[in-house]
Amino acid sequence: MLNNIFENKFIAMENKLDALNEKLLNITSGITPVIIISEIGVATGGSNNTIIDTTKNYETNILANKIINVEVDDITYTRTILSNTVNTITINVLPGASAIAKIGTAETSEVTITVTAKGVAGNEYTVEVVEAPGTDDNLSASLTEDMLTVYLGKTAGSLDNAKNTGTLVAGVITQLAEFTAELTGSGGVVDATLAPIEFTGGVDVISVSSGDKYTR
Repeated sequence: MLNNIFENKFIAMENKLDALNEKLLNITSGITPVIIISEIGVATGGSNNTIIDTTKNYETNILANKIINVEVDDITYTRTILSNTVNTITINVLPGASAIAKIGTAETSEVTITVTAKGVAGNEYTVEVVEAPGTDDNLSASLTEDMLTVYLGKTAGSLDNAKNTGTLVAGVITQLAEFTAELTGSGGVVDATLAPIEFTGGVDVISVSSGDKYTR
């Protein structure tokens, strides 16, 4: 008899605990988890892949693989920390890209041209491939304002395929300080373009500067 009484009370207590747990689950289900910020700082300098804070005295690489947020021009960028020194945190590179254009035939004579300086200004360039004006001319390239012109080589008044391979075209373009170029096709002769080709994809470089805030 006494055992039955204790057993019934124990079951009743279990039921109350189950009901309480259910209420707690209902209360907490709509709560957004709190992200704990362990550090707030202000950069004293940096670059597109570093945050410098000369007020810090970190142990080397103690921050490696942690996540950091840095605010530049009112935009927050989240990056993984690659390494750190006493006062410099190295992160994955912030945005920034060079404009590119492609000439030639895809998979054969294609040449990819890249503007040396990263940024949207590179999107102002165009490139055209034309026959050289003379009868016996070497392959050449020149830049006039924002127009890059490749002049295909000729021999005895006709285009000379031996002078106009993708590898050679990339070479004369790379001689200009404003561009680099490489053969991205398998090889072949570059033909004249029907119209100028625009450069695209340039993105201004984002760099950390003194006064930019960061958290982790």
